[in-house]
Amino acid sequence: MNDKNDYEVSIDELKKHLNNLFNALIAVCPTRNYISQFLMALPEEYAIMYDSFPEFLMDKEFRSQFRTALGLEIGPKIRYLSDSFTEKLIKIIEITFEIFNNDIWVQKWNDLLGDIRSDKILNLLKEWVLAKIQLAIKDPVHGKTTFTILKQIYENQLYNQEWSGIGYENRTTFKRGIKLEDIIIKLQISEVELETTINFLTDKLKIIQKVKQKQEGEVEYDVVLLADSIKLEWLSDLFQTNNP
Repeated sequence: MNDKNDYEVSIDELKKHLNNLFNALIAVCPTRNYISQFLMALPEEYAIMYDSFPEFLMDKEFRSQFRTALGLEIGPKIRYLSDSFTEKLIKIIEITFEIFNNDIWVQKWNDLLGDIRSDKILNLLKEWVLAKIQLAIKDPVHGKTTFTILKQIYENQLYNQEWSGIGYENRTTFKRGIKLEDIIIKLQISEVELETTINFLTDKLKIIQKVKQKQEGEVEYDVVLLADSIKLEWLSDLFQTNNP
């Protein structure tokens, strides 16, 4: 029978095991893993995916193996199959975002593991959201309109929350959207042009949401505002300059 000491693990070893768990979760996130980044972009048109991720699709043999291994359907549009590896991995990534989107927990983990980590554990949802926003701003088709829309939404929400006297820590609970007609006037673009970018930001990147709102005595109108998952303060550094 093994001696009791055979089962004893030092505090440092326990910290290393805990750190390994965090690193494993961090490694599946799209800001840290190119495979995850590809899969989180699905479903999408083949041509768009080829332009964005040519390494995955240019080699016919690898493309076939990749499709089979990850459970993808590759045609004019690339999709993942129901009950496939990709579908389950995306669920894991979404759960991981939920886990790391808690600043109190993250701070406690950093306090506990600070002596064995070379870098701090971060809010991975925030990291992914900001990466998507940077991607949208740099987009050759939607970039300029995206920047203007997001900056208007940010400044409008910030103004209304400060005006209402809501504390900084509660700012995400108060949201008033920007009217689409106001954006059209500011950008001097057509409704069709604006709608294309709005769809890109809502359906594809899930950065903003479009909803119906109305003030007292008015009819309902379409507005855009930040997605519920995005905290207003995350965008503070992004909009310190006036140009994208």
